[in-house]
Amino acid sequence: MTAAPPLPKPGDSFSKRYVFTRESIARFIAESGDINRLHHDEDFARKSRFGGIIASGTQSTAVLTGFIAEQYPVNSLGLENCVRFTRGIPAGLSATLSWKVVAVEPKAKLGGHIVSLAGEIRGDDGLVYMTATSRILYTQSLATR
Repeated sequence: MTAAPPLPKPGDSFSKRYVFTRESIARFIAESGDINRLHHDEDFARKSRFGGIIASGTQSTAVLTGFIAEQYPVNSLGLENCVRFTRGIPAGLSATLSWKVVAVEPKAKLGGHIVSLAGEIRGDDGLVYMTATSRILYTQSLATR
């Protein structure tokens, strides 16, 4: 059994690089069923306010919130996510996904701690494309037996 990493503490942060390639956008919309033309119809998307293909909001949400599970894979359970899209994410955008722990509260009833995080997707152009908050249950074990 893999040992649980230490309890997160306020101020802890983690980040990684991610590129929203046309291929990743196409794969995501095929799997999710998101048929919005902004994600696959180049002519339509070029004439839109975005000027080209953009990633699905569901994709950017999944990529950013999934990164929490990547960071805490053994003993965390997502409880709540809230996202704000500040601009469309263009195909080809190279970005940094980042999260910062803002609070940790013991929650005896759930057998662990509620960890509150604030995150964002920031492009190499310096612009913030999405912000998010999340709350996870962090426990020594998700197993009950």
